[in-house]
Amino acid sequence: MADYLSALKNLVEDTYAKNNEQPVVLMGHSMGNLYILYLLNHQPQAWKDKYIRSFISIAGPYGGAVKTLRLMASGRFSF
Repeated sequence: MADYLSALKNLVEDTYAKNNEQPVVLMGHSMGNLYILYLLNHQPQAWKDKYIRSFISIAGPYGGAVKTLRLMASGRFSF
């Protein structure tokens, strides 16, 4: 995962440079949100202030899958 996150960070910095030093809007879908969040949580605030304008999260699995939670809570193991 380290290589992917390094490449993502470089992509953000390259995009910033190629767009007249305008901060980048990150958009993640599903599990991609967790990778972006991990990247952002491991960058200093100065880096985020410089390179990131916003982060749009689409269908992120932050709370897990509701159907799975309901299944485990009910004890019904049929789909």
